Amino acid sequence: MVQVYKFESDTEENCRLKCLDELDVYNNEILTKEYEENDTYHMEVVKKEDVKEYIREFLTKTTNE
Repeated sequence: MVQVYKFESDTEENCRLKCLDELDVYNNEILTKEYEENDTYHMEVVKKEDVKEYIREFLTKTTNE
């Protein structure tokens, strides 16, 4: 399963900076779902590398059956 990281902050910029800092990644290395709720900005983040690894494992398992 691919891990989904969740972040929230008062602004989009702060939320993105928090995410990039905590995950130690660049902006182009993540996929995001972003939304605002109750004056709080939210991001759900998946690392692209995790998605690639999941696909590799799935294909390897599927082709070996």
